[in-house]
Amino acid sequence: MSDTIRCDVDDMQSELMQLLKDYGDKATKAINLAVEDEANDLRKRIRQEAGSAGIGGKRYKGGWQIDKQVRAMGVQCTIYNGSVPGLVHLLEKGHRVVAYKKNRGQAPAFAHVGPSTQNLDSELEEKIQKNLDLLS
Repeated sequence: MSDTIRCDVDDMQSELMQLLKDYGDKATKAINLAVEDEANDLRKRIRQEAGSAGIGGKRYKGGWQIDKQVRAMGVQCTIYNGSVPGLVHLLEKGHRVVAYKKNRGQAPAFAHVGPSTQNLDSELEEKIQKNLDLLS
């Protein structure tokens, strides 16, 4: 994009609108790329956490998937475990252990999803800014 745009006063509104539209398109593309990239990174971190803690087994560790939905204002990515979906909550929060209709205690929680998402906002912001700089 050049630093100087020459136009008549009559064309100024249309030139400004075009500049804003171009920037909006670049920003949307930068955000979409950053969201998809961060979703892939987060899925890898969750798999690593589950594997290093030795929880859930191979099926649980390998079952993490990304559901990408394209919306009018951008992309939305949801990370979930498709192979054993109910186990995520039980492992993350802990649960009661019942055997032979008797309460046998409390299973400990293995927080592995929560810690993986702690720096998500700052990392996503950095990736968006990097993508905006690359696209400009």
